[in-house]
Amino acid sequence: MTDSSEKDLVCQYLQRLVFKYPYQARWLLPILLGFYKAAGVNTGIEKLIVWGIEDRARKGDIGTLLWFLYAAIFLRVRLKKKSIDFCLGTSNELVDMMIFHGRSEGFFIAEISALRDRYLSNKFKTSAWLPLYEVERKRWDNSNVFNKIGGDDDEEKLFQILRKSNVEFYLSDPKYFRVEAFNGWNLTEESFINDKKCDQ
Repeated sequence: MTDSSEKDLVCQYLQRLVFKYPYQARWLLPILLGFYKAAGVNTGIEKLIVWGIEDRARKGDIGTLLWFLYAAIFLRVRLKKKSIDFCLGTSNELVDMMIFHGRSEGFFIAEISALRDRYLSNKFKTSAWLPLYEVERKRWDNSNVFNKIGGDDDEEKLFQILRKSNVEFYLSDPKYFRVEAFNGWNLTEESFINDKKCDQ
């Protein structure tokens, strides 16, 4: 697809599919994100991402919500407190970790006390082990809530050993937030150059 008008048609069709079948985002967003990144993010694109986050959070569709959060981080879309509050209502550790990630990048506006309260009494032996480990390891929050690696809760200092060995479970390096990161799609940034627009 080298023709810009052809890309625009594909982009518009995929956008319509996202609105009609948001639960199919894992198949549609990899290509759309390539278009959006090349063409630049506009208000329509931001609205699509915000709508997807709020809609999927409301419906409890965590898998698709994570894709839309990924899209927001990928495109550096600013999420206001209202959108983040929808996400917090899911009470999901993976969603929380992505909120911490977006917040650390400066474009997710989150009520941090609500997130801290959620993890204050959590331990590594609970389902909260991943955000407890990654948020502290990446220093996304420096409060005492995320100061448990190597402490009493870290039996046999397992998580301390993991941190010293530089083990990551959530890859947040910018190279993993590129079009090429979508395994199996054979996409590259060059696949999307010369796009003028991708409006809704």
